[in-house]
Amino acid sequence: MKCWYSIRNAANSTEAEISIYDEIGGWGVSAKQFLADLKAIGNKPILLRINSPGGSIIEGNAIFNALKRHKAGVTVQIDGIAASMATYIAMSGKTVKMAENGLWMIHNPSGLVGGDSRDLRKMADVMDKMRASIVAAYSQKTGKDEEEIGAAMDEETWFTSAEAQEYGFIDEITDPVKAAATFDLSSFRNAPPVMKSSTELATALARIADLEAKLTAPTPTTPDFEAWAKFVSAGPAERTTLVARHGAEALMNAAAARETSAAQKAAEQLAARGIRPVQKDPQDVENLNADEELWTRYQSADPITRSKMLADQGPQLERAARAYDQRTLNNR
Repeated sequence: MKCWYSIRNAANSTEAEISIYDEIGGWGVSAKQFLADLKAIGNKPILLRINSPGGSIIEGNAIFNALKRHKAGVTVQIDGIAASMATYIAMSGKTVKMAENGLWMIHNPSGLVGGDSRDLRKMADVMDKMRASIVAAYSQKTGKDEEEIGAAMDEETWFTSAEAQEYGFIDEITDPVKAAATFDLSSFRNAPPVMKSSTELATALARIADLEAKLTAPTPTTPDFEAWAKFVSAGPAERTTLVARHGAEALMNAAAARETSAAQKAAEQLAARGIRPVQKDPQDVENLNADEELWTRYQSADPITRSKMLADQGPQLERAARAYDQRTLNNR
């Protein structure tokens, strides 16, 4: 059976690890099973990893209370999203850490009920009591007054890791996590537009990774001019063998380097004759500077802003990344 949490508790380990990586209380697995597994951990410190859009209020409240009672202490690590009830559970930790590219969201508890007016009123009373407990936990962690916390919950407020730390929800920002699971966030009314679905989020993260990979690409090796010379003079069959032996990319790099070398020699010969090279178009220089400024702004932006920039300025960012990468190589 699929489960929304997992526990690692090796006999020779001094710490147990619990991962909540799905909707709390989902898949027919209740808090009762979670509490039984928690009890089996014994008196070990717990690392609680969270990447969850929230879930059941009743189940989440039971989990929060149980973790809060754990005598050996709990450290919380947000690996992706902590939304709704997941943030309340995170308050059980003595220390709360969050990945740099994580998201934190608080809002009012909600639920569904069927029945007559008495049933609806009873459910409303439960929601109010749960809201009061959540507000108190948030207030205790952040030091904010309950009225301010309640106003933020009324508005369904989203925080980046930096914002969550500034507000007081988390204590430390950790390295970004590239492979965290994503969720459908369309049920949340204020979710950032580019984060509304797991497909859009995954696409945005993939484009971010692709752009950033351009800056971490290995430095090209010394061009193999001898292999390229053989390739130029070879027949079709031998060319196929050379490609298989040296690789198409290596041959292409050698060709580009040879062309650059020839151009440099030509420029030196012209300079010796007193002929100056054609000056760069000032507009081209201005465009290059603008691209580098755009890339600098992208690098310093938070994940939500990066995704918006990719949606609005994707081609310009890709060009900017290439320009920045090339200048970096030239300066080495």
